[in-house]
Amino acid sequence: QLLGGDGAQVERVAGVGHLREDLRKGDAQLRAGGDAAANAVHLCAGGFLGAQRSHGGPAAHGVRDNGGYRLGDERTTLAELFAASGRRTGGFVSSFVLDGRWGIAQGFETYVDDFDLSKLGSASLGEIQRRGDETVANAKRWLSSVAGERFFCWVHLYDPHTPYAAPEPFAGRYPDEPYNAEIAWTDSLVGRILDHLEARGLRERTIVAVMGDHGEGL
Repeated sequence: QLLGGDGAQVERVAGVGHLREDLRKGDAQLRAGGDAAANAVHLCAGGFLGAQRSHGGPAAHGVRDNGGYRLGDERTTLAELFAASGRRTGGFVSSFVLDGRWGIAQGFETYVDDFDLSKLGSASLGEIQRRGDETVANAKRWLSSVAGERFFCWVHLYDPHTPYAAPEPFAGRYPDEPYNAEIAWTDSLVGRILDHLEARGLRERTIVAVMGDHGEGL
């Protein structure tokens, strides 16, 4: 299970629940595994899955920014590796910058990127997005459908990006810190995934990695 907090700054995350707990657990697991990618550099969300395998960063896989670049079919993604090992693979993304047309969906048998593109001409790529609770709901339905099988699930949450519009009660808790409100909201969404795994007896045999690509405003 890979949870991506796009735009989630680690210094802010350290103050709130589920993300803090799982970042600590994930760090310990990576250190114990002996092959943590300590020097990996990911300049944009689009290059993430390809970079994890190619080990060369944007200079090698060619995805130097969100939009306008496509991950080549010759690149091997994490999803392709997991699929080759017999795992079910599902990807659930919250922004058009990770639409399958950019080559990111390679290896996923299910990839939910059905964005409303009616505003594509008047909005930037990053402005075409969906709320994290919709993405999490899609992921939970898929996780229920593959119960009892080995799986790799990627859940991408975009809420810490502008515009900052966290729902209540999070907006009210941080009236002067809208970014922190989005972080707290995102943390609660991670909690929904963890609770879903727990309720189905999957939590203890699922490795959960929580990752972010940059902090507020880069």
